[in-house]
Amino acid sequence: MDGDRGFRPQQRGVIIRMGLALAATLAAMAAALYAGWGDVAPDTDERLSMAGAAGFIPAFWLTATIADVARRRLLSPDGIGGGDDPALTGPQSVLRNTLEQAVLAWPVWLGVALFMDRPASLLIALGGLFSLGRLLFWTGWGRGAAARAFGFGLTFYPTVAALALASLSAAGAPW
Repeated sequence: MDGDRGFRPQQRGVIIRMGLALAATLAAMAAALYAGWGDVAPDTDERLSMAGAAGFIPAFWLTATIADVARRRLLSPDGIGGGDDPALTGPQSVLRNTLEQAVLAWPVWLGVALFMDRPASLLIALGGLFSLGRLLFWTGWGRGAAARAFGFGLTFYPTVAALALASLSAAGAPW
């Protein structure tokens, strides 16, 4: 199994970077919860406004990846007509993953805004981690799975953690 020789080191690289992303997520989320800006919990209008503003972050990254694929397709003799072009594989994968991450983030961030006591600092942390994660995932794409794993983790793990926190808050947890 010669394929295993390249697979196992790559697998280790992904696991290490995903673990680092999880540690960074936990540290950033703890800091955001500790900061808990605001003495008074915002009213519903303020909460919806925060969620709406935060939603521009995944929308920005989704727009950027769509534009990248469109630009590359325009410049590709095979791609311009909708055909297959191997040069589009990476950009389309980044777009698809960004769409998946954005679709997951938007309702979770709305839940954070509506159910957390003081959501502003957590939404700021989520937006920052999402942006850094997308940037690292996108720039790491061409260098393999291990190179993009940290960026993936910085996008995915904060959303999962926020989903857990918002769900527990909606159920009555005291934060």
